[in-house]
Amino acid sequence: MNNTLTMTSIQDSPVGLYSSVRDTFGTEISLREYLNQTAPSYLQGEAKKSLACITVGGVFASRRTDSILKPSGIVQVDIDAKSNDHVRDWEQVKLAASMVDGMELVTAISASGEGVFGLYFDPLLLAIFEDRGAAAYLDAHKAMTASVTEAVEELTGCVADRSVVNRPNGLRFITADSAPIVLVEEPESAGVF
Repeated sequence: MNNTLTMTSIQDSPVGLYSSVRDTFGTEISLREYLNQTAPSYLQGEAKKSLACITVGGVFASRRTDSILKPSGIVQVDIDAKSNDHVRDWEQVKLAASMVDGMELVTAISASGEGVFGLYFDPLLLAIFEDRGAAAYLDAHKAMTASVTEAVEELTGCVADRSVVNRPNGLRFITADSAPIVLVEEPESAGVF
């Protein structure tokens, strides 16, 4: 059994950290470490591309999907302003995106300040990686991303970026959102009745 797959929370999941979109080789950090980093302000265009970012689906040897080293069990949903010009309050969308039942999650305003992203943890994805390997994990990751994307679209009334479904190695910028929503499962106390 691979002991790297024993994390119990979304916050312990390994992700690859890149100094910017131009960086091709990342370093491993936990999602908790990513959440502790914030941009000084919301940024767009070239300034946004200079922000640190992570590969949500896990740690990869390179930016190629087939180079996965460690799975995170995390899928992402991305809601952009360009497809949702009806949205006036991104905080409300962030709150609605956090209403996915039964999953540990993080939702936050995107790095640009005009959009929302959600990171959703499913430990079953880790079991698939361990039992059936990387290719099965990547297939299950894509299917889970599609399923969670549909749920988030229904909850928010927004259109999500479907290109994220096929990119477990897609990059997620750090954000200036000082109040992301983080929902984690409380560990059960062993032996207490």
